[in-house]
Order: sequence, then structure tokens, then C-alpha cells
Amino acid sequence: MVELIFHASKCDENETKPLVIIFGFFNSNKKIMEKFCKIWEGNNVFTFVSTLDFTTILMRKEIKKLVKKIHIFLKNNNNKSKTIYLHGISAGTCNISTFIRYLHTFKNGKFCYMLPMIKSIILDSGVVSDEKKVLAGFSKTLKQKGAIGHLVSLIFPIFKSKWRYHCQTDFPYLLRNEYCWNYLIISGEYDDFFPNASDSFVEMFKKSVQDPKRLIVQKKFNSKHALHFKNYPNEYKESINNFIVL
Repeated sequence: MVELIFHASKCDENETKPLVIIFGFFNSNKKIMEKFCKIWEGNNVFTFVSTLDFTTILMRKEIKKLVKKIHIFLKNNNNKSKTIYLHGISAGTCNISTFIRYLHTFKNGKFCYMLPMIKSIILDSGVVSDEKKVLAGFSKTLKQKGAIGHLVSLIFPIFKSKWRYHCQTDFPYLLRNEYCWNYLIISGEYDDFFPNASDSFVEMFKKSVQDPKRLIVQKKFNSKHALHFKNYPNEYKESINNFIVL
């Protein structure tokens, strides 16, 4: 599901507002996404929420639709900004790597013009690069949904190869060297779904990214998986606002 939540009001031709795309966790409802959108109020804010798709097939189709919608918006908006921010929460961080990959490859690179516009990426409670950790985290989530969720978690490993493909093919795009986006990595001290995933990504970034001007900032909250904004709304928003001015 793709939706334009806020649209910056028309202003002077020389003044533009950034485009923000928020990638929510699986099945995030509109109420939850609107709360995250408030962080970016005043900008052009799109939200993307993927269905709970173990195969990744639907997710990929939906992200291709997202790429097309962002392209249409940029072409039709005369007051377009040259700055894009990406903000992913939990499974939404996986969507970001696929989104970036499709900007490179979809329709023979037709949409790659957007890549230099990406200034910063916020990754909250995710950034998993190993399919085994993806399976473990998602299975734990499902088991908390009761008997049906527990049953579904037993089926989930059938799709291990799909997530292996994602980790090997999509994830590396987050560490490409040819673009200059910075990262804010948000995690929780008590994340029991994807423990240490954020720390691992920071280490991979430092080893892979060669441009010394690119920044990676890590912010840890005293909270569980993807509950940082709920538990510390003001500090969460402040950490993002401080980061995007760097």
C-alpha cells in the first residue's frame, strides 16, 4: 500500500521541500503510520506498507509500483525537491534495500536519476543481512500472535531461499560506494527479534564504504524492538532532526 500522507503547501519557486518515504513494518495500520509521518510534517511524505509476504513476490511488485508513483510525483510536481529521505521501521528496512535496487535496475535504469537525490536513510530496528536471522526474527514475531501465528511460523522456513536471495542481492545495495547518503541507525537495547543486527550493519558500513565524508550515526534506546518512537517520541524525533541537518 502506497499513500501520500502530507503534501507540502505551495511556496516560493526557490524554496522546496524534501520528499520522505516511510517504509512501515508488516501490516502497519494507517493510525501508526500517521504518527511516524508527524515527525516529517511539512514535507512531501509517502508511506509504504508491505503485506506479510513470506515469498517476497508481492513485496517486489508493490515496490515497483512505489518507484513508478514516486517518479510520477517528481515529474508532475513543479516545486520538487532534489532531496529524498528514506525511513524504514523493522521489516521496512528490507523494503528500502529492494527500493534502492529497483532504482538501479527497474526498466533498464529509467529511475536511477533518483539515486543522487537520496541524502539520508534512517534504519529503525532492522538491517538484517542473514536469512537465518530474518527467519528467526519473523518466526518469533509470529509465535506471539497465538496458535495460528505459531502454526504459520512452522511454514515460514519453506521460503528461506527467497530471503537468502534478498540478503545476497538486495541488501548489498545499502553499502554501495557510488552514492553519498548517510545513515542513522536506530536500535533498542532489548531488541529480541533482531538482536545485534544494527551493530553488525555499522561494522559492515565501516568496512565497505570508502568515502570518509559519508556518515553513519547510531542511536540506541532503552526499549524493545520497534518501540523506540512509542516509548520516547520526543527523543526519537529529536535524533532524526539533529541527524538530517548534518
